[in-house]
Amino acid sequence: MISKYSDEKIDMHPKSWLSNYRQISIWYLIKMGLFYSVLGLVVASIIAGIEYVVFDYEEPIVPISFVQIIMAGPVEETFFFGIPFSLSGNPYVVLVTGLFWATIHIFNAQLAEEAGFSYSTVGFAIPHIFFSLRAWKSGKGWFTIPFHSAWNAMIFGLSVAAGEIPLMIVDKNEPVIDVVIVIISIILMGITFPLYRWRLKREAKKNFRI
Repeated sequence: MISKYSDEKIDMHPKSWLSNYRQISIWYLIKMGLFYSVLGLVVASIIAGIEYVVFDYEEPIVPISFVQIIMAGPVEETFFFGIPFSLSGNPYVVLVTGLFWATIHIFNAQLAEEAGFSYSTVGFAIPHIFFSLRAWKSGKGWFTIPFHSAWNAMIFGLSVAAGEIPLMIVDKNEPVIDVVIVIISIILMGITFPLYRWRLKREAKKNFRI
């Protein structure tokens, strides 16, 4: 008997983490995104617990503007996932760029010194690599952008509500940074989606010939 959630179970299995999603509806992609995000939270929590209990290390929390949080979605998803996939069509290339993206999250605290490293953020980012990689490979890469931004917005809101960071819509000290990030995101999306459509058409023609 086929289970109602058989596709989800197969897609959640690590053996499928480099393959296309078995379904590509919005609701299905949301479920996959939440699966990888919750998995990331578990990994991040374990790392943070080890840091605190074993090494007596607590990662710093540095305020960031809401604009920067939201724009991280289009900038990161296009630059590290969309463009590499569109140019190469190779999931292993995207895996490499994704791992680089996850690794640089160690500087999430904006302090280029060991006392400011954010190891748990790297742990959270690693499962997300597979969510994004698979979405772009499945022809629904655009979905990763609003999902990424919405997740960031939720975490931002919870952090503000918990009093961990102040509510800051725009960086008051250096507002030009927010403007530059918005411009970069627009440019990257303008580059990515024509390339992505070209890649999908090329893959479709290739499959048709087969």
